[in-house]
Amino acid sequence: MQVNFKGRTIAYRAHGRVHSFDEPWVYDATAWDIESGIKVKVKHYKESEEAIQDAVKEVIKKLEAQGILQD
Repeated sequence: MQVNFKGRTIAYRAHGRVHSFDEPWVYDATAWDIESGIKVKVKHYKESEEAIQDAVKEVIKKLEAQGILQD
């Protein structure tokens, strides 16, 4: 899947995994900027949508920090 943000294409994916008896199922997500290849992985979320949102936000933060995206 992917999303467009300020002219950038950010792809993402999430997957679930077995974690522990207390939290048997958690989600991890990866998001990356197609053009620059900047990639972020986040781990340990209860919902896949939360993991995806945070991963995409982290990619956007990295793009802004490197001056690729302007406010």
